[in-house]
Amino acid sequence: MDAIAPPVPRFRRRHALAALFAVFAAAGLPPLVAQAPPAKITGLSEALEPAPLAQPATELAIVEDLSEEVANHFIDFSYAVQKRDFAAAVEYLTEDFKGYDFADLGTAKPQAPAGGAQATLFDAMPKERRVIGREDFIASLAALVAPLESVEFVFLKTRGAEFESAATVDATSRGVVRQTLNVIGRRAGNRPYAINCWLHGEVVRPAGKWRLRRLLLDKALVAERAAPCFTEVAHGTGVAHRLPPLKEQKSKSFYWRGAATADADGDGRYDIFASSLDRNFLYLNRGDGT
Repeated sequence: MDAIAPPVPRFRRRHALAALFAVFAAAGLPPLVAQAPPAKITGLSEALEPAPLAQPATELAIVEDLSEEVANHFIDFSYAVQKRDFAAAVEYLTEDFKGYDFADLGTAKPQAPAGGAQATLFDAMPKERRVIGREDFIASLAALVAPLESVEFVFLKTRGAEFESAATVDATSRGVVRQTLNVIGRRAGNRPYAINCWLHGEVVRPAGKWRLRRLLLDKALVAERAAPCFTEVAHGTGVAHRLPPLKEQKSKSFYWRGAATADADGDGRYDIFASSLDRNFLYLNRGDGT
């Protein structure tokens, strides 16, 4: 295809975060994570749940700004886990952090195969669960991705949040959050493998930086495919364009991402318009597979 570069639009979205995830199976597969050592603390603890907010912030603009601030802050945490840089990831947890071990997924519920993927749902958490601290939680997270030969995507997404009311946004120091953790990668044999975890917890802001003080697993969906879903053809057809990794772009590579198809030149063939960081691209279909 021939590429034409129209001008870059004059607007910029605040953020556009998309997470595509596969879901994977348990029957007949190796354990999801290594067995944890004997628990130091066991049992559900009401004290582990985040304390209710004394006076929740009610002004919508403030809640939205704080939610976005928290979400953006944990992008670097996601990137550290993707790189398996757990020494960097642990810095996003407070010293007194408490959470549940990812090994305690509870009873497996095999799901009906969909799209060639075998899936298993874990939504009945055991009555007794390991309560672990900061370093052990990071070790548990490392065990979660250990079966993967390559980790292609990790995203801790903040899906909802409430914050303690304060005089200013900058003075706000505590909130409760609902999050999902998506991990996508490949196991031996190039098998797509992923996990989606639903969590809730507490964030605090000591010294002006948001940290997780609690992160509690509610349920998880895991899946695996026997073979890849897609075949890479972008390079062969002449439509490949790659941006640097997220961390190197300081989150900018989440901007200007998107594509649309239409017959731009009226020849009866679909063409592709793709947005990007510094320029946009219009690919004209030649009709010969390029």
